[in-house]
Amino acid sequence: MEKIGINLKNISKSFIHKVKGKVEAVNNVNLQIKPGELLTLLGPSGCGKTTTLRMIAGFEHPDKGSIYLGEEDVTELMANKRKIGFVFQNYALFPHLTIYGNVAYGLKVKGVPKAEERKAVKEVLELVGLTGYESQFPNQISGGEQQRVALARAIVIKPKVLLLDEPLSNLDAKLRVYTRGEIRRLQKSLDMTSVYVTHDQEEAMAISDRIALMNKGKIIQVGTAEELYFKPNCEFVSKFIGKINSLPAKVEEIKDGFVFLKVFDHIYQIKSSSEHIKIKEKLNIFIRPEFIELSKEEQAHKIQGTVIEKTFLGEKVEFILDVYGNQMNVTSYDPVKCQTFSPNQKLGISLLEKYIKIF
Repeated sequence: MEKIGINLKNISKSFIHKVKGKVEAVNNVNLQIKPGELLTLLGPSGCGKTTTLRMIAGFEHPDKGSIYLGEEDVTELMANKRKIGFVFQNYALFPHLTIYGNVAYGLKVKGVPKAEERKAVKEVLELVGLTGYESQFPNQISGGEQQRVALARAIVIKPKVLLLDEPLSNLDAKLRVYTRGEIRRLQKSLDMTSVYVTHDQEEAMAISDRIALMNKGKIIQVGTAEELYFKPNCEFVSKFIGKINSLPAKVEEIKDGFVFLKVFDHIYQIKSSSEHIKIKEKLNIFIRPEFIELSKEEQAHKIQGTVIEKTFLGEKVEFILDVYGNQMNVTSYDPVKCQTFSPNQKLGISLLEKYIKIF
């Protein structure tokens, strides 16, 4: 099947809320999804990601803007004419139908001949690892298996686009990790353009080719997991993707594309655009917990902090420290070294200069 892209042009959607009045769920969104890629719409609850997905599917109609599947403008096209597969958050399986009946439902609606139907169902159940489950009913199988039935039902009709609305939210943590890997494997084997919605940043980073991070109805940044993590374009992105520390700083000097910042009486030289920064200005710097080093030595050239909390997680150790009245998160991937660090202990702290961000 030919791969197609998805193009959203200036789409907006508002709703009337009984308490809030008019709510802009999606506000002038532009987004291009490449043929064959898995793009995740990520963001907090109420940011507009599910509404955007439902407009792509045809379940909601945009107030303005256009939606293209490939070269075709489908903005006015009914959902059942768009050739999309949709996996719902609650799976939406028919309890009175067997697994075979659930998976074959879309084929029956399309009037596919019986022999072709049986062949397609057999192939797709094999693809999702449910061979032999044909005569079972949804209440006889686990949540993870139900999720795979929903996925099989969505792809058996050979859609041009696969849309998934928080499909793992009803699974326990361990099964979520396993199943997201299965979805990723399946999507790549089918080479099918897919849009995935989640509020779980780790899930988005693990499964996606690219992520579109949304907030308050707008797309804030689009990029790979690495781009969003290491090169966030604003404070919101830096805080939503992974953990990050916000620490007070003062601008001491601006010279040759560098900003010299005083952080806890230590000077750091940060390469940054200085267009909106003034000398003596007070601002915040941002640094990820893994880019902070701890040591027992409390030399004068090190920042000092007191361990408030230590959490051992096997391959890593997470700390919360009090640093001159500021709370700092630190992650170490050297658990052996950290065995000697304990709560209430004073430690030396080094910020890795090249990973300090200012916005």
